[in-house]
Amino acid sequence: MKTKYSTNGEVLIAGSRKELKTLSEDIYMFLDSKNEITKLTLTTDYDPYEQAIKYLKLSKSSENKIEIEKGILIFTGQKEFFESLAKNLPYDAKETPYHIHYDSISFPQFLTPEAPEIVFEATH
Repeated sequence: MKTKYSTNGEVLIAGSRKELKTLSEDIYMFLDSKNEITKLTLTTDYDPYEQAIKYLKLSKSSENKIEIEKGILIFTGQKEFFESLAKNLPYDAKETPYHIHYDSISFPQFLTPEAPEIVFEATH
């Protein structure tokens, strides 16, 4: 899976349908646990974005937010936020490449306009 970040506020999380399905399952397992979870992503080629993100971190909180700190993409929030993330990953896309935008316009109930725009892409 590749995770890339642009200074314009866009994050790309791209992977095969199988990788995105695994990420969805990891999010659901995280909801059943009491701990936060950190997942290594493998990005070596992040062109045309400015930065690679090496880790995804999931953490429970009463406030939903997405942040990027020192190469870590951090999703923090409530159960409903994580359920929405997990079910909107395009792991069941009929054709690839296929992507969705997870942002404050499409999901205003979970994100503020200050949150980075997340693009989930099924590559194959």
